[in-house]
Amino acid sequence: MLKFFTILILLLTFCFAQNEPEELEVFLIDSYITTKTPPKFILSFFTSDSCKAKIKLDEKYEIEVSTALTDEHRLELDVSDYSFSGQTIFYEILVTRGNSYKVADKIELPLNFDIKEVQEMNYSLFKMCCIGGAVFGMPYPTYFNIDGKDYFAVTKEIAFLTFSGSDFNYPDGYIGAEYAHIFRSENVKNILRIGYKQIFTIPYLEFISPGISGFTDFSGHNGLSPEISIGFMKISSIFTLYGRYRYNFVPVKNGLDFNEITIGLYSSFFSINL
Repeated sequence: MLKFFTILILLLTFCFAQNEPEELEVFLIDSYITTKTPPKFILSFFTSDSCKAKIKLDEKYEIEVSTALTDEHRLELDVSDYSFSGQTIFYEILVTRGNSYKVADKIELPLNFDIKEVQEMNYSLFKMCCIGGAVFGMPYPTYFNIDGKDYFAVTKEIAFLTFSGSDFNYPDGYIGAEYAHIFRSENVKNILRIGYKQIFTIPYLEFISPGISGFTDFSGHNGLSPEISIGFMKISSIFTLYGRYRYNFVPVKNGLDFNEITIGLYSSFFSINL
């Protein structure tokens, strides 16, 4: 009888041992952070059996790696917005065949970049784009003299097609569209014009730019506008402060002639370059 119970206990122990799930093993392939901007955490590993996987990064960020059962796992994570406590961090690889995750491996990860510098650089780039966009969209003050009367106006010109040349700072010329609104004027209130400007760089200043445009005020005044612009100085790397004089005339009998002076900022940054 004793022999029978001994054999039974051994059989039961063997059965339970066979039913107990094997521990999943992790075989690490890649684990590093790229040096390029934006920095990315590259992780790849194999497991001894198909499973789902995630990581716990620096004891506070949990990131899914594999949401379906597989034995090949890969993660590419932009970490530029993450905050880490030091230049060396630890992360855990957690795996499961069901819903309960277990830690399969703990790994040390050196940071080969300054996360604070990357975040500050990204913020500075975003801030510069916001400021540049606001300046680019800002209208410019203009003085009009129509029939001997003085008027204040705002105008906005967009260079939408530029022709590049040998000069690195400025194109040879550009085609631009411009809209102006004249306050309290009885004859001309709104002007839309399209024209071409040729740019010549000059010593001591930035450029001199003669040009000609066709215009309409949507009320029957359609004419031509020869002009001359002078670029005085650069403001940042994409804007140039300029002054412009323009003579507008309607080439019909008893047509309306008027003068205008504008102070503005020139930029070809948002144009199509040919």
